[in-house]
Amino acid sequence: MMNHLFSEDSIAVDTHVLRVLRRLELVADTTAEQAADTINSITPAKYKRHAHEWLIQLGMQVCHARSPDCRSCSVSMLCSTGRSNS
Repeated sequence: MMNHLFSEDSIAVDTHVLRVLRRLELVADTTAEQAADTINSITPAKYKRHAHEWLIQLGMQVCHARSPDCRSCSVSMLCSTGRSNS
């Protein structure tokens, strides 16, 4: 939302994004707020707007909580769940 309303490049973390970030072992944080702080601190500004949108779509369409579609995932080789499900 911040990306669109205020033209502020940031990665917002919802349940879908948090799941993806945890599976990729990019964050070990327990809350979405902590994960947002972590991922925004390590992601270069020029990638944040698109990373935010990509992570949301990946989490909603491919990286489902109960039955992720790892065979369709473009980053499954980076993910322990993806490696074990492929």
